Amino acid sequence: MAKVFIIYGPRGAGKTTTTLKLADAVARRGANVGGYFQRTMSDEEDCRCYDLVRVRDHAQSLPLARPGGREKPGTSVLCSFSFMQDAFAAGLEWLRQDATSLRVLVLDEISKLEVRGEGHAAALRWALSLGDEYLLLLSVRAELLFYVMEAFELESRLAGYLEIPAGDTAIAVEADQIAKAFS
Repeated sequence: MAKVFIIYGPRGAGKTTTTLKLADAVARRGANVGGYFQRTMSDEEDCRCYDLVRVRDHAQSLPLARPGGREKPGTSVLCSFSFMQDAFAAGLEWLRQDATSLRVLVLDEISKLEVRGEGHAAALRWALSLGDEYLLLLSVRAELLFYVMEAFELESRLAGYLEIPAGDTAIAVEADQIAKAFS
């Protein structure tokens, strides 16, 4: 059963940025890191949207969520966004590929969709089934932390956590511990 390290904080506080800093610091210490993160962007009408990006190759990205909230084939809707199902499937495939040679995997923005059993839920459940030689770096909004912990039964798997905002020293300390345990 894979272990989890949770990065949590309020919306817009820098969870993804901190998760990527931590992943980079862990990689610099010798533990190879894979998985995916969600990049916030603006579309041509200056509306917020999200792409799913592969950690080990930032050139690999797919549209994940676009404003509009209209149900279309291959999408699900939550909070005025249409989420692309093919991006969720790609995220799971990236995890499967990365897990063949990497022991630390990033799953960014575990949230309402996942608690409902949608979104990245299948990828998270698959990753949680990996052996205890794996560590999952999960970013979660603070107000959803209890629900995510409960829905995925994470309490016994918790290897550590980092509350946002976190400074460079705290990130370095955690990166040292993670790299020692999962290199």
